[in-house]
Amino acid sequence: MGEPSEATPPSTPPSYPDPQQVSPHITLQAPLSRRGKGPGLVLVVDHYALVEKSDKHLDPPPLQKWAEEGFAVAQLQVPGKVEDGGEFPLQRVLEILKGCEGCEYEKGVGLICKRCLPLSSRSQRAKATCNMIMEELGMTDGMTSADGRPT
Repeated sequence: MGEPSEATPPSTPPSYPDPQQVSPHITLQAPLSRRGKGPGLVLVVDHYALVEKSDKHLDPPPLQKWAEEGFAVAQLQVPGKVEDGGEFPLQRVLEILKGCEGCEYEKGVGLICKRCLPLSSRSQRAKATCNMIMEELGMTDGMTSADGRPT
């Protein structure tokens, strides 16, 4: 029988970057993964949404959740302010993601909208937002609606 081996000391967990408060309504979080790089994600939330950690909830806030999945996340609370570029400053958020060292912008950018809208305006607002993002990213060629019609 072999001699007992010495226990190896536990390794220190890697340190991850803290979120960067770009403005009162825009927060950037680099990926919280081992790679430290990932595609961009625009996370749109209501200005009154719960965006901080809470002892009442098991799940992390959306910004942290998506960063842990490997995305470089730009969280945008809407409506925004004039200094951010208006009510929905998409151009500014995309520029922030482009400048993020951990964002592989060329691999694409996703959008998640956790904004509460009245039922009657959700589909029109969602379509307009998606079209605006696709145009901003230069991806308007071949766009189709949900029923397959060209937009």
